[in-house]
Amino acid sequence: MKKVILTGLVLVCLIASLIAGCAPKKEAAPHPEPAVPAYPRTIVDSAGRTVTIDKPIQRIVGRLQVAEAIKILGAEDKMVGVGDSVKQRELFFPELSKLPSVGERSNPNIEKIIELKPDVVIWTRTFAEGVLEKKLEPLGITVIRLDLYRPETILDDLRKLAYILEKEDEAKKFIDWYEGYMNAIKQRTTGLPEDERPKVYFEMFWDYMTCTRGYGPDMMIRAAGGRNIAANLEPPDKAVKVSPEWVVAQNPDIIVKSPSIAGVYPYNIDDPKVLKDIRDAILNRPGFSEITAVKKGRVYVGLPWGELVVTPRSVIGTAYMAKWFHPELFKDLDPKAIHQEYLKRFMRIDYDLDTHGVFVYHPEQHPDGR
Repeated sequence: MKKVILTGLVLVCLIASLIAGCAPKKEAAPHPEPAVPAYPRTIVDSAGRTVTIDKPIQRIVGRLQVAEAIKILGAEDKMVGVGDSVKQRELFFPELSKLPSVGERSNPNIEKIIELKPDVVIWTRTFAEGVLEKKLEPLGITVIRLDLYRPETILDDLRKLAYILEKEDEAKKFIDWYEGYMNAIKQRTTGLPEDERPKVYFEMFWDYMTCTRGYGPDMMIRAAGGRNIAANLEPPDKAVKVSPEWVVAQNPDIIVKSPSIAGVYPYNIDDPKVLKDIRDAILNRPGFSEITAVKKGRVYVGLPWGELVVTPRSVIGTAYMAKWFHPELFKDLDPKAIHQEYLKRFMRIDYDLDTHGVFVYHPEQHPDGR
């Protein structure tokens, strides 16, 4: 049948060409396709603001998550200034950490930013709200609010950043990689019944600070096949403080503590003692000896907040959770290998996770911090 159809098509084309050949020839006026203008380029940023870029961006100032996303896109040559948190991570950002600092988060150094003459300043939505816009935009410096840290929106944020930087192909490579691992995890956990999903108490950097449904770690827990014990607390999509008694009453099957320790950066250290001490303190909290997670030794400290949770590396954090929650289901999953692949392929740094770094701790499963 295909051969018949193909032959018929050839015949039709042949007849058409013969007819065209017999017809009086006319000079065809050239009608070149109009070039699609590269600019302006418009996005809606994380603050819901419509931002238009009129020409190629050459000079960028941004903080931690922005710097990481810029490096994923291979556009680090456009960075001219960074936040303090980038300066402090010299092993993770060997080149960018040498750039001038423009302060951090809620206290950016406006004078320094102006001195660096950026085309754009890319900052997290909730920090220095209104300040950057008021001080910089009258000077012709465009302010863009992109979070680039929430697991639920990070890929959309990255697409927007790639679009204004003309780095769409690079973004696609990362997104395909990220979604490849996330989808592989979700395919195994999506059909799990509730009684096979362990109850998880996720504690953020402050003691007894957890998160409700829709907040980043909650989405990681669900993707990894767990049940966030704080999911239904109010308000949704927020960090909330709970009491020790509440945690004990919920009796979680697993405890995950995500620390953030001032001056301690996991790529800069090799001794897991700092995480071991945190775990020991959790085990000794009043009443915690009655919790199932403590009784069964399923208390994990790691997934540093500013590294494997609120960054593009949250896929690595999710992989660790999946391995902890369902060790039999994810026997073949190697979070450390995913982490190493990310560092080599997207950060393009020479860093060996077999010998360096402290990211997770459990006395049997991760005694070396990796």
